[in-house]
Amino acid sequence: MAFVEKSGNNTWRVRYWKADGTHGSISGFPSKKAAQAKAEEIDTDQRRGTFLDPTAGKLPSPTGHSPGSTPSTSPPPPHPSTAA
Repeated sequence: MAFVEKSGNNTWRVRYWKADGTHGSISGFPSKKAAQAKAEEIDTDQRRGTFLDPTAGKLPSPTGHSPGSTPSTSPPPPHPSTAA
């Protein structure tokens, strides 16, 4: 069953159970009412078997960095075949 919780001064988020038993989260709702409506939609879709987890198709960044993070400025280590 999905539920809502306050996630900032003026925002709400919906938490829901994923198929693997962990919680998923959708944040950024401007009101508790809007978050509750989404939670009810998720519950209905899960009962119908039509719920699509919004995070299910996300792939890791090809650089290994999460979005918004700052990559290291140091050069990568030399390849073992070229190291002296």
